[in-house]
Amino acid sequence: MTTRARDAHPCPVTITRARYGGIYEPGEWLAFALTPSELPNEWNADDVTCLRFWETRHDVGGGSSPDEAYADLLRRARGHEEPTESAPGGMP
Repeated sequence: MTTRARDAHPCPVTITRARYGGIYEPGEWLAFALTPSELPNEWNADDVTCLRFWETRHDVGGGSSPDEAYADLLRRARGHEEPTESAPGGMP
């Protein structure tokens, strides 16, 4: 598998519900191209820390369902960072 193909289908993937329901995050559900133990603490921290984290992270998929979050992660892995119509708040 080429690096490009591997990037387009990240593995492992962790999908979880967003702590703040998409207020700071790219959606109500999040898809990280990481194992659960690799998730940075900041994604699920206090308001200020979480806000700062999401202002700089554009490599995590988000959506209103786990499937939408995973599809958004795949789209981002292919280099398309524009938010999907289903992403709350229009965050990339």
